[in-house]
Amino acid sequence: MREDIQYDMMAAVFANTQAVFTDPTREGIPASPNKLTWSQLYIKEVVNSPRCAKSHREAMSRNPDYARDYAMMCLLVNVGRCNTTLACERP
Repeated sequence: MREDIQYDMMAAVFANTQAVFTDPTREGIPASPNKLTWSQLYIKEVVNSPRCAKSHREAMSRNPDYARDYAMMCLLVNVGRCNTTLACERP
C-alpha cells in the first residue's frame, strides 16, 4: 500500500504543469522564459549533475518518460525513501 501512495504522490508532483520555479540557468536573460515546472527543473538538475552517468543523460534526452521515471527514482533515493539497491531491480 505504501508503494502505491508513494508512486501516486510522486506522479502527481511530476505531472503538475504549473511553471512557477525559476530556471537558474536563464536568470537575467531578457525576453527569455525563466519559469519551469517542478518536473522540468528537477530533470534539468539531474541531467546537469556531475553524478549523473553519461548513459543516463543520453537516455533522458532521448526519452521523456524515462527522464521522468528516473528523476522520480532519484528524488526518492535522495530523500531516503528508497534504498539505492532498489534502483537496479526490474519489476
